[in-house]
Amino acid sequence: MLKPHISRVRFTAAVVAALVAVSAPVIAAGPVSAAPAPASAVGAAAEPERFWIYDGANFTGLEKSFTGSDPDFSNNTWNGSSASVDNDTSSAYNDTSYTVYLYATPHPSDPAKCTNLISVLSPQEKKPSLGTGDNAASCVLWVK
Repeated sequence: MLKPHISRVRFTAAVVAALVAVSAPVIAAGPVSAAPAPASAVGAAAEPERFWIYDGANFTGLEKSFTGSDPDFSNNTWNGSSASVDNDTSSAYNDTSYTVYLYATPHPSDPAKCTNLISVLSPQEKKPSLGTGDNAASCVLWVK
């Protein structure tokens, strides 16, 4: 007959081994949240990158954001306004991972064909003054 303390040791070792085997996948997967994700977060898309322009220096006044290239600002209005964006840009913030080019002369359909480069903004660059004097930006081109 086995001594009681030997069988308890074997039993304890077996239980520990079983618990480790069962819990290893859970530990590897990370902690389990008790609360479900909010409905708005389930399948929600990431916020798109944006390029911002402002009609005043130092990011003041009316603003407009773009989520991609735009060949002609004249068909855009400032956020919350009916005023055309065309030729009225004084400062810009490139909140994207793209290099952004601002041009003075728009093209009817292709931003890659805009001309008269005004400014180039690197990813995440802010320009409190475009220094154009006449606020001539009329086209934006995003390039990776």
